[in-house]
Amino acid sequence: MSFLINGLWALFLLVTFAYFVNKDVRKKKKKWGNVQPPFDPEVEKEKNRHVPPIPMDGGSP
Repeated sequence: MSFLINGLWALFLLVTFAYFVNKDVRKKKKKWGNVQPPFDPEVEKEKNRHVPPIPMDGGSP
């Protein structure tokens, strides 16, 4: 039974930590305004969408 309580406690701590981190990030974004954002792979994917994806098998001969 104790593992269930430990699991719930871990989940609670994780959610709380994530909430405070997100709050902090949001505050910083407002403060910086339109400064160059840190490198974000998702944003880069959007920018490079027009480039055809490289096939994983190295392409056919």
